[in-house]
Amino acid sequence: MIDVTGEEYRTGRIMIENLDLALTVEEETRVHSDYFEAGEIISTTPAAGDVVMEGQTVSILISLGPEVKPVTVPTFVGLPWETVQAQLDTLKLKYGAVTEEYDSEYAAGIVIEQSIEGTNTVDEGTSIDFVISLGSLDDVVIPPADGGTAETPTESGTAEDTGEAVGP
Repeated sequence: MIDVTGEEYRTGRIMIENLDLALTVEEETRVHSDYFEAGEIISTTPAAGDVVMEGQTVSILISLGPEVKPVTVPTFVGLPWETVQAQLDTLKLKYGAVTEEYDSEYAAGIVIEQSIEGTNTVDEGTSIDFVISLGSLDDVVIPPADGGTAETPTESGTAEDTGEAVGP
């Protein structure tokens, strides 16, 4: 028998039929596999390398791909980003887009938003987008380029004079 392991089912079936031995191919079973993509041949009976007789029946074991398990998404808001990353790995979830913004309620490095709310059920491998706090905008002081007084950025992105002297 020729080796069709790893071939896409239709391709493998054609390869077997092209042996011109009038083999009967029957699809025996589909099972989950972490090693073969959905639709790929895992094995045949008779096995690769076995002698086949004209007219013999060949059974094919076909992969359904990896088994995908449901996961309940926790609430990550309020947790440090490093903790969230570890939990995502444990739950077999992924993070998608990660952005940062100033937030007066949460310290820097704390998750302030997640794209899939806690208690929702998703498949393993699902990506979740996050917004992480840069801390309070009030804590940011921009030293002036000319050594004058310091400025604090505002929500609009402009700066306000804090009256603090900065520089030599």
